[in-house]
This record gives sequence, C-alpha cells and structure tokens, in this order.
Amino acid sequence: MVDDKQRTRLRGQERSQALLRLGRALHDLGRYEEALSAFQEAIAETGSTATTQTAVAITFCHLDRFEDAVNAFANAVAIEPANAGTRRRFARLLLRMSRIEEAEEQIRQAIDLEPEKAAGRVLLATVLRRKRDYSEALAQLRQAISVEPLDLSAHLETARVLLASRQYKDAIEACQNAVQVGPDSSVAYLLLAEACDRCGNIEESVMALQHAINLSPEDSRLRVLLSGVMLKLNRTADAIESGEKAVQLDPENSAAHSSLARALLHDGRYRQALACIGKAIRISPRDASLLGLKGHILGRINDHQQALAAYKGAIEIAPRNPL
Repeated sequence: MVDDKQRTRLRGQERSQALLRLGRALHDLGRYEEALSAFQEAIAETGSTATTQTAVAITFCHLDRFEDAVNAFANAVAIEPANAGTRRRFARLLLRMSRIEEAEEQIRQAIDLEPEKAAGRVLLATVLRRKRDYSEALAQLRQAISVEPLDLSAHLETARVLLASRQYKDAIEACQNAVQVGPDSSVAYLLLAEACDRCGNIEESVMALQHAINLSPEDSRLRVLLSGVMLKLNRTADAIESGEKAVQLDPENSAAHSSLARALLHDGRYRQALACIGKAIRISPRDASLLGLKGHILGRINDHQQALAAYKGAIEIAPRNPL
C-alpha cells in the first residue's frame, strides 16, 4: 500500500518530469531564460539528475553564460560519470572556451567509455590539431573513419588537420571524400576551396566556393572568401560584387567591409575603400590588420600623416604581427 510519503514523492517526480518537458519546449522556442527557470524548478522539486544538469548546461550556453555551463556539466558528469555523450558535450564547450587540457581529459574518458563511437575520436583529433599534434590527430581520424566511414565530421576534420599541417594535396583528397559523403555540406566545399587555393588551383577554388554559396547563400563569410579569390584572378568587378553581397548579408561583419575595401583599393577607388575600411574598424576597433589596411589606403591618396598614425595604431595593438 502506498503511504502519504510515497505519494508525495511520486507527485514530486511527476511534477519534475512535467517541468523538464516544459523546459525543453521553451528551449526549442528560444525562450532560454524561461527554460532555465523550469529546469531549476525541476531540480528544486526532486534534486539534481544528470539529465536536468545537462539541460541546464546547454541552456546556459545559449545564454552565453559559459562558466555556469561548465559548472552544470561538471555536476552532470559527477552524477553520471559513465555517460559518454555528456562528456563529449562538456568537451565541446571546453574547446569553445580554449580550455584544451580539460577538454582532452573529458574526451579521452568518453572514448574509454565508448571506444566504438567515431564522435569521440573526431573531438580528440580537434584537440590534437589545436595542440599541433597532427600525426596523432590523423591516427585518431583514421580509426574514426574505419568505424564509421560515412561520418562527415571525421572527413571534415581530416581535411582541417591536413590543411593545418600544410599537406595541401592530401587535403584536397580529404575534401573530395567529404564532398562524396556530404554533397550538401557547404563546409566541405569551403575546405576544398581553401585546399585548392593553397595549391595554387585558383579556378578550382572559385568553383568550390560557388558550390558552397549555392548551398548556403546567406553565409556572408563565403562571399568574403570569394572576393579574395577573385582578386587573385584579377577579376576585380567580381571581387567588388562579392564584397558588396557580403556587406548586404551581414552589415555588422568587419570582414565583409574589409573585403570590399580591398576590392575597391584594387580598382583604384581609394576614397570608397577608405570609407569601407572605416566601417570595418568601427565594428572591430582592436583588429590590427584593419588599421594596417587603412594605412595602406591612406598612403595611396598621399595622406602620409594619417597613414603613419594608422600604422602606429596597428603596432600598438599587435606589436609582433600588426599587419
């Protein structure tokens, strides 16, 4: 027979589950503050579980409260240490925060728990790439692909590692494999464009970028890259058009304004280029490369005093590599 204490506990569990479902629904709607309140109320009702702490951590990430997210993930791992999926999520957050050693610890434990999962090895390869241990990163990726040959993330990370280690021809092959596995992946084409560019295959780079743009037409970063590649081909009008489209898609992207500035500079339209780089600097005032470009443009219009000031500003921000 169920006594009053058991009934109270059961009602609390039911209410906690309802609050958890409510929190997830609010989260899916982008109402993160309300979702967080629901999750925390669920915890207050029946105590912390790995599930509720993970939900809290993910919500904190959406609210850019990363330290709070770290604490919540740590709680989830402490409650359920054998949950490899939670450890992988925790590691992704730590990577995002550049806490590399802590991320590696979580990933290695996740791999020990689920050695057959490609996701853990791909994450470990990302950490190793950040640590410039390229040979071990590639070894992990080979294992990941042997286990899950159609895992797109493994092929993409292989391409990134090969690009970072300057193995450009092998990177092209890895990108082509990624395109075969994920023909609708704009990232695969983007990496292929970079690899072709590094090998001097500029026309192939343009084609790859155009494929990427067809797949992700609203991504201003792709237009920025296309503008730069077009300049290498001396297709100045196309470079300007790509730069203008990048600015139109994302007017708060300093890279978009600077790409247009470079194209206009190449076309001899110095005053317009100066206006564009001014907008870029207003968005990213601590970017030394933008001040360096401003100095270069000012030099072209013989405003050497202001050019010198711009170069000095760049050096103050990044004395070792201002330009």
